[in-house]
Amino acid sequence: MSFEQLGQRHFEGSVPWRAMRSRRGQAHLPGSYWSSTMGGQVIFESQLELAQLLLADFDPDVIGIRAQPCWMRHRVKERVRRHVPDFLLTLRSGLVRVVNVKPADRAKDAKVREALAWPGELFTAHGWLYEV
Repeated sequence: MSFEQLGQRHFEGSVPWRAMRSRRGQAHLPGSYWSSTMGGQVIFESQLELAQLLLADFDPDVIGIRAQPCWMRHRVKERVRRHVPDFLLTLRSGLVRVVNVKPADRAKDAKVREALAWPGELFTAHGWLYEV
């Protein structure tokens, strides 16, 4: 499906794109959180993502939370880029907010900023909100 055709309805009943994995000694701690907004479990891949998930779950403007909602592929400067956003939030107003979670020190890195810029450009051009 082309990005231009994508709508909130395409995420109804969706499941996270990646399987949650954990192994002894890994740096991040994935898990699942029972969300009152969703009335069920929502996965997260790190404690920083859990913090974002808690903020979304307690935000009265958020009426839907989807973890790893889609896999994106797009040509950027002659290179095919791929990306899975961390969360897609549906807001009471009808708007959609796509959230990518990165530690502040990593978000300052030029390569990370570049990797997160093109999805943001696509989402905002589509009329959705985007935040890192």
